[in-house]
Amino acid sequence: MLHLGKPCFLKLEQLSLVLLDNVLEPAARLLQDLLPRLTDLEELELSTRAGGSHVNLDHVTWKSSSLSLLSLCRLDSAPRVIAPKLQHLTGENVPSLRCLEIAESTPGLLNLEMSLSSNADRFAKLRLPKLGKLRLSVEGHGDELLAPGVGAAVARFSALHCLAIVTSATMHAARVEAMLAELPLLQSASFGDLSRGLPALPRFCKSIRALPAAPYIKLEYLKQLAFSTGCDEALLAAIHAPKLKWLSLYCGVELSQPRSLAHLPPFELRDYGAGCVSILFESTVLPCRSLYLGFRKIANLLRLLKACPQLLDLTVTDAGAGDPSDEQMLEIASLGLPHVAVLGFDGLRCWDALVQFVERWPSLHTFRLPWLDALSGAQLSELRARFRSTRSRRRSVSLRVAKKCFESVDLRRVVRW
Repeated sequence: MLHLGKPCFLKLEQLSLVLLDNVLEPAARLLQDLLPRLTDLEELELSTRAGGSHVNLDHVTWKSSSLSLLSLCRLDSAPRVIAPKLQHLTGENVPSLRCLEIAESTPGLLNLEMSLSSNADRFAKLRLPKLGKLRLSVEGHGDELLAPGVGAAVARFSALHCLAIVTSATMHAARVEAMLAELPLLQSASFGDLSRGLPALPRFCKSIRALPAAPYIKLEYLKQLAFSTGCDEALLAAIHAPKLKWLSLYCGVELSQPRSLAHLPPFELRDYGAGCVSILFESTVLPCRSLYLGFRKIANLLRLLKACPQLLDLTVTDAGAGDPSDEQMLEIASLGLPHVAVLGFDGLRCWDALVQFVERWPSLHTFRLPWLDALSGAQLSELRARFRSTRSRRRSVSLRVAKKCFESVDLRRVVRW
């Protein structure tokens, strides 16, 4: 295969390789380097004689600007494929394939829908009964709609435990819901482009769909769920996920019913859109044990905190709206949340509010303060004194102060008794 890099082979249009298992990985790595140079290559067929078992190609990326047909035979794992002109993906002879990643970088406003709609049927016909990990990367724009056939095609891979559909195009929550209903083994799933940073303002998906009478999508193994598109209250209300640990939102979700998410287990809500969760009623209940969110509107933040009676860990970051005022910080501190033990707050610069957090939040024992250097030794001593005076001496507790909002580091001597 080393000869393929010579000038006389650079005009190849078709390449078929049949390999032994012991050379499959080095050959795939070599193709990773060669494919960008084979600019006329249109068809690539790769197969093994023994079945490709125990050979992991997840870490290999194939990039080709000309490839239109890719055939993978008798493989347990496939490389990541970035091929804008790919039209035919065949894998009828790879029933043991467990990992597949396809990235499409076709430019243009209409190419996304045209290319996916023309290939969705072929994609759905792939016989991959053991496919456990699938990542589809598709370029798009916020106002585009992802081709509906893609979700239906993905739903046929019922053995999936890890799914990522990476796109900036809009996905319908109803189609995402239908897809999830067919994938009972999922452990993690993400929808949309989660790598483009925080939105300036979240786009809220109001509850225009009726909520289900009870959760009906049984996802017994689901632990992580992330959305930057394709999520609404009805979808979240339909999910039964007893092992859910993390829910990440980059898009707006409006909660119109007080108990629409109360059926979920205690989980960590990561609100990357700085106000993605909009709560309409004071009586709303969220089973959140941990909150990570950006500060934007004080009213919504207060409603969100009141909706989480079992909250243990709270991190509030700067979302570009400026630090909360002293009055707003005092209003947050006055909530006196009984179970919060760890508090990280980028904008907590009000001394009176800091004192109130210590005195009125009875379980609080750890601060994460990015501006720790602004506190004098006397102020730290006073905080610890107030801390000791408001905690039961029958328990061994301590006040920890960390410098950075996202690191739990002891920077001063911890007082214990």
